[in-house]
Amino acid sequence: MNVATFMNLFPSFPETYVLWHISELVRSGQEVTLYAERVDRAPKKVQPEVAELDLVSLITSPPEQGKAKQERVLSTLHAMTRAAVRAPSELVQALGILSDSKGLGFSQVVRHLGWLDVPAKHDVAHAYFGMQGRRAQLLRDVGALKAPLVTSFLGFDLTLLPMKVPDDYYRRLFRRAERLTVSSEYMRMQLLALGAPEQKVDVLPLGLPLRRFKFEQRHYEEGQPIRLMTAARLSEIKGLEWGLRGVALAKARGVYVRWDIYGDGELRDQLFALRDELGLQEDVIFHGFQDMNVVREAISHAHLALFPGIRTDRGSEEALGGAVLEAQASGLPVIATDAGGIKEGFVPGKSGVLVPQRNAEAIADAIEELERRRDEWAVMGTIGREHVYENYDCARLNERWLELYKSL
Repeated sequence: MNVATFMNLFPSFPETYVLWHISELVRSGQEVTLYAERVDRAPKKVQPEVAELDLVSLITSPPEQGKAKQERVLSTLHAMTRAAVRAPSELVQALGILSDSKGLGFSQVVRHLGWLDVPAKHDVAHAYFGMQGRRAQLLRDVGALKAPLVTSFLGFDLTLLPMKVPDDYYRRLFRRAERLTVSSEYMRMQLLALGAPEQKVDVLPLGLPLRRFKFEQRHYEEGQPIRLMTAARLSEIKGLEWGLRGVALAKARGVYVRWDIYGDGELRDQLFALRDELGLQEDVIFHGFQDMNVVREAISHAHLALFPGIRTDRGSEEALGGAVLEAQASGLPVIATDAGGIKEGFVPGKSGVLVPQRNAEAIADAIEELERRRDEWAVMGTIGREHVYENYDCARLNERWLELYKSL
C-alpha cells in the first residue's frame, strides 16, 4: 500500500509516536512518502529508526523551501497558475482561508501549493495533527492530492489550539476527510465537542514499539529509598508542582523517598525554587534533558513512576500520556492523575494508583500505599506490561491501521 504522510518537521520533530508509527508502516512493507512541511537538514538528535530505515530518503519537501526569495516568488506564481487551471473554483475556496488572519497563513498556503505535483499513486494520505490535516485537505481541494485522507488528532490541536482559532477552523476538514482518529476516549469526546461527525471518528492510538522497552520486575531492598522517576517537560500541564508537594508530605510522614526528574522546560526555575522551599534538595533531583538511553537506564533503577498531570487554566490536558505507557512497558507501577486521557493508559488499582489532580495529599497517600504494597510491585509491573502489549504495541496496532487504510 502506498501511504502519503504529512507532518510539520522531520526528522528531528519531538513527536516520537509519529515516528514510531511511520517506522512500523515501513517495516510492514508499505511504500511511504513523508511530506514534511519543514526539513531539519542538520538535526542534533534523531531517533535510531531514522538511520535504520533510511527515512530521510522518503522525504518530499515543498520545492520553494531554501530557495532565494525571487525563486520562491516565481515558484509560487507557477504553482498558483497550475492550480487555477486544474481546479479554479476549489482554489478560490481554499485561498478563502486567507481571509482568516488566525487561520492558515499565506506563506503556508503557498508552501503547500508547491506540492501541486503530488503523485496520484497514493492509496491513502495520513496527516498527523489537525493543522496538517487542514493542509493535506488544501491539496485535495486544488486537485493535487487525490487519496482519501485520515487525520490523527494528537493533543494540543484539540485542547489548546481551538481556543486560539475561529470556531470553524476544522469545519472543512471535518466535512471532507474520510477518517479522524484520536488516541483515547477522552480525546474522542473533545473532537466530537468541536463538531466532528461521530461516524468518522475512531479511537486508534499510534502506539509504541514494545520490543524497544526492556521489562524488569521491581523489587525493594530494605534500607533503600523508594525511587520515583518522571520523564516530562517542565511545563504546567505535567503538574510537577503537585508532585513536589506530595513527595514533601510523604517525607514528612516518614517515607524514605527519592524522586528523579528527567526533562527541561519553561518552569525550571520555579520548580527548583519550590523544591528548595520544601526542603527537598537531597530528595528530588532534576537531571535536565537527557538522551533517551540515559532515561531508559534511569527507568531500570526506579521502583515507581509518578505522573501528576493536570488540566491547565487554559484547558490543556494530556491526550493519553505516552510516558505512562513507556513506564509500564518497562515494568514500573505508576501513580498517575485522572487528568485527560491518562487514566485510560493504565489499569488503576492493578498496574498503578489513580489519584485526583492538584491533590498533594492524594499523591502522598499513593506513595504510602505502594510502599505498603511493595511485595506486589512485580505483579503490578507485569499487568502494566500486558496492558500496553494488548492495547498500545505499534506492531499489533499496525494491523488495525492497515485495515483502516484498506477500508478507504
